[in-house]
Amino acid sequence: MKDNVITLQKAIMDEKATEYFIKICGFYRDMKKYRSHLDKALQVRDKLGDRISPKAVLSFFDKPLFDGKNLLINNVKFECLAFEQFDPQDLLGIYAYILSAGEFSFESGTMTEAFYADCWGTAYLDAGRDVLRQYIKNLYHTSDVFVSDSFGPGYYGMQVSNLPNFFKILDASKIGVTLYGEQLMVPLKTCAGFYMVSKKEMNLGRDCANCIGNQRGCQFCRSYSLSIKKIDSYSKI
Repeated sequence: MKDNVITLQKAIMDEKATEYFIKICGFYRDMKKYRSHLDKALQVRDKLGDRISPKAVLSFFDKPLFDGKNLLINNVKFECLAFEQFDPQDLLGIYAYILSAGEFSFESGTMTEAFYADCWGTAYLDAGRDVLRQYIKNLYHTSDVFVSDSFGPGYYGMQVSNLPNFFKILDASKIGVTLYGEQLMVPLKTCAGFYMVSKKEMNLGRDCANCIGNQRGCQFCRSYSLSIKKIDSYSKI
């Protein structure tokens, strides 16, 4: 699979995106209090209409090269401390992706409407990552394959400086995404990353997604998680 374009169906994402939207805006704290705000936000989503058009370009790489925190694909190097937490021998391959949720700018309207439109963009992007992960899992027709959460610039300790490298291994023009400079993708509600497919569940720490990390942090977390597993196994004897 090389530069395969995946069109994500908005209709099947609406419910999940709404859940993310409610969390992003903090409405979950008191839905009765914020019900009228959510109703207005849903009206903004309706106004966005066809501009909500989630799609991704996806490529599979079956022989990636790992060296500690470094990953080499087609002679392009990616760096992420979390790479140190799993055994490359268990990997079945890696899916690289660039995902766009669509165009969520709301030039006409109130500041509140513009804010809601921006939050919807983030919500559909988050929902899109979930749908894309499930799409990859479904390719294997078995429950014995583990698909990781998304690793990407700004997630799991991967620096944003890795972003241009995704455009070297993926043809983002197929979904209308352009990179300006080294950090700005247009449409703005766009992200990039990897899904690791493994024969075994990866030993990722619980706080990886929010960890700012340090040079030895991932090695520590890996050792810690392995020790916890040993303690659990001893307790069952």
